[in-house]
Parts: sequence; C-alpha cells; structure tokens
Amino acid sequence: MATRRIAAAGLAVLVSLGLLAGCSNTDGGASSASSSEKSDSGVTTIEIASGVASKPYTWKNDKGELEGYDIDVAKAIDEKLPEIKLHWNSTDFQSLFLGVDAGQYQVVANDVFKNAEREQKYQFSDQSYLNVTYAIAYNPERFDGKVSSLKDLAGKTVSTFSDGSAVQNLLEAFNKDNPDEASNLVHGDYSAGDLLLTVENGQADATVVNGPTAQVYAKEHGTDLKVVDLPADEQGGQGNKAYFLFGKDEKSTEAKKAFDKGLKEIIDDGTLSKISIEHFGVDYTKN
Repeated sequence: MATRRIAAAGLAVLVSLGLLAGCSNTDGGASSASSSEKSDSGVTTIEIASGVASKPYTWKNDKGELEGYDIDVAKAIDEKLPEIKLHWNSTDFQSLFLGVDAGQYQVVANDVFKNAEREQKYQFSDQSYLNVTYAIAYNPERFDGKVSSLKDLAGKTVSTFSDGSAVQNLLEAFNKDNPDEASNLVHGDYSAGDLLLTVENGQADATVVNGPTAQVYAKEHGTDLKVVDLPADEQGGQGNKAYFLFGKDEKSTEAKKAFDKGLKEIIDDGTLSKISIEHFGVDYTKN
C-alpha cells in the first residue's frame, strides 16, 4: 500500500532500465520509448504505473486487469482530456518509483502520499484525490468495552509495519509519549491486508491502517472486525492524502500539467466525489 517507504536512493542508481523492465509487467502494446512522442493526431501517450496488491486502490482482478479507486480516477482524467492517452503498466510497489527514476513511467497512481524524502525527488499533483484518516481495526472479543482511541489499546498486541511508514511512526510516537497507555507493537514486513489478517486470525488484538482499507477488508472477508476512526487529536497530522506522483524530467512535467488540468475538472464537476462513493460508500475526496 501507499504507506511503504521508497527504497534507498542508491538502489535506484544500480537498477538499469533493462533490469527494471524485467521485473515489471507492462499492460498494452506501446513501449515507453515510442509512446513519449505525439501521434499524428496530436495525442500524447503517457506511461502510468500502478501496483497490483493495494486493494481497494489498485489491484489485478482474475482476468489480469487493473482495478481500483486510483485506476478509475486516472481513467476519468483520461476521458476528460482528448489530447492524452494513458498506457497502463503494473508492477510491485517499490518498482513504481524505480520506474519513474529510470524514465520508464511518467506517472504513478497508487495511493501515494507526500513526505519530505519524496518531495525532494518527485513532483506531485497540485491537488489530492483522496483524503482519509487512520482507523483502528480490532477484534471485539479481545476487549471489555468500546474501542475509540489509541489509549484503549493499552497493553494489547498491535501489529504494524516495519518499514518506517507514517502509521508505524504514529504508533511508536504515541507509545513513547504515553508509556502508561502503550500497546505492545509487533512489527513485520506486512501489507495493510496482512495487518488486518493478523487481527482476524488472532495473532494481534488490533492494528491501525487507513479507514477505507479496513472497511473494504471487513466487508469482503465477512469478518467480525470492528473499525473505528482515530480521534482527530491522535491522527498526528497524518491525514492520508493521496496524490499522483511524477518524475522531474520534461515528459513527466508535461504529464503533470495534463493531470492537474484533468483532476481539477473531475473535482469541479463532481466526478471525483462520485467515484469515491461508488468505491467506499463515503466521499473521501474533500481536501
């Protein structure tokens, strides 16, 4: 999911374009080298990449097709702009950034949010297209009463990431600042789905992920997990705003201009809100 940190910058230097192409899966026929040119009709093809295991944002269905909220938002932008055509690529989360570094992709759509490290290397869309908060997903059988705060997780086993993600940092900071109300954090190389599974199968009492991920997981798996948003004063300023990410080369900059134009249009005409409600039942698009 979007909460994973980017691999060390040195690694990107070591990965050649050929090696990167070998680990990615490109959907469609155009190559990134040829598709950067305008067609005779004046349409510019943009290489856009998404992950395959970030449900409900981006994933592959049984037919091998990309689905998800982020996919539908980008497609809506594509429909608004006759001057561009999106050429879709799919790969693992880490390789999305390596592909941008290598000039293979101009855009990443994968529930990516900003941090200081990323803002030094990449450009982002002027506006976000998703704004959700963190939520506790917990097994009610492991708690005596209602859970509504990190304070209610005191002494409980809470699974979290091990890669320094924002939600991991939030939980560690809470424990440090509130030692009498600290939870027992269990770190692992997890996806958000893995974290929720640890609660479902009894390895952990609770976890903290973003709200839509937890709600969709609970609905699709038919579990008894309860999901509740963290109160505002425990969000740590970590409103999970997702942005389209772009490289800093000329082609990526042109792609950013197009996406900024199209994103504004689908915000203004209500299309973005409609897509959010279709996927989540709630409008998570307000900035």
